Amino acid sequence: MQFCALIGAEPNLCVNTAFHDVQSAMDWVEYCNHDGRTYNAQMRRQNGQAEPWSVRYWAIGNEAYWLHTPQDYIQQYLLYRKYMRRVDPGIRCIASLVEPTWKPEPFGQNNDWLHSVLLGIREHMELASLHLYSASGLGDTFTPEEYWDVLLQIDQRNRVRIESFLGVIDSITGNNKVKLALDEWGLWHLGAGTPNHYEQPCTHRDALFAARYLHLLQRYPERIELATIAQSINVLHALLKTQGERMIQTPTYHVFDMLKHHQEGHVIEAVYSSPFMDFKESLDGRGILSERERLNAVTLSASIKHDTDVFITMTNASLDSSYCYFLDLKDRNISSITDCRVLQADPHETNDFDHPERVRPAKHQARMIHNKIEIVLPPCSVVTLSLSTTENRERI
Repeated sequence: MQFCALIGAEPNLCVNTAFHDVQSAMDWVEYCNHDGRTYNAQMRRQNGQAEPWSVRYWAIGNEAYWLHTPQDYIQQYLLYRKYMRRVDPGIRCIASLVEPTWKPEPFGQNNDWLHSVLLGIREHMELASLHLYSASGLGDTFTPEEYWDVLLQIDQRNRVRIESFLGVIDSITGNNKVKLALDEWGLWHLGAGTPNHYEQPCTHRDALFAARYLHLLQRYPERIELATIAQSINVLHALLKTQGERMIQTPTYHVFDMLKHHQEGHVIEAVYSSPFMDFKESLDGRGILSERERLNAVTLSASIKHDTDVFITMTNASLDSSYCYFLDLKDRNISSITDCRVLQADPHETNDFDHPERVRPAKHQARMIHNKIEIVLPPCSVVTLSLSTTENRERI
């Protein structure tokens, strides 16, 4: 909780449905959120936290399909949620679910885990958890085909799974009020070469993946309430790495720092065209890419805050081509360009303790021409643009 406060993050706590009991979960909610003079609230004060943390998000079990049959998890979820909400009726509980196409062992062979659980809890849901990982090639020794393959997975795998997951939930619950908690997403490069297989190089390819993934998530502002990359420090798709008292920022950290200005904004619908990257065949013969696959080289997302501040982020996945864009805000006059930055590097590059700033953002150039913005996207880049605007009432 102290770490969340230090970095300005909202916590999402998970209660253990496998080895703990309901009373333990109630005690945790009381400890974190109760303002009275109960035993657990007093314990929190004795431990140095006078005011309650008011934790909103509580996951009931983590990947429960590994531990519970559908019928068992239904009983656990309903019981935990009922009594946890008696302690604090304002909490939002996250149900542990699974994507529609997967039937996990050992309970998946004879049961449709997702449908069975949804039918049992559909009237008692706030959020539904989904975990989605991607991978292609080793952490820093991937081929060009594996570079493209992992970016293709964002749109051709993850987008489809998010939409099918929400579709199944809506069809069973009868409404679209249940929100998605994508509380594990990111890259997990299997066989990365580290002794525990949980640490991996964090390259610029990973950063480009993260930026384009965040663009995907912003397509669903009304449905995705929570999305957290896995993991944060040292493990997998990390933002930070530590070694004793030393710490470095990975390229993915810089993507999060650059794109954070979208937070608390309103999504602006953006219409743009992108060059296509066509894949006729897999050059190494392993069939990673099929002849039917193609990818937008450029992605774009835009938001507005305070009715004046427009924030635009763009990516260019091309390995060797730059693209020039002219951005027209249509119903707004551009007062000034307040900031423009770029994160660009070879996709294999990463930061390490000997070279902690090998990949880092730099100032970038954008020009205002007749109320339009001219900007060039270098190869393998993430570009952010901050604008100050006023409403143009003369245009429709």
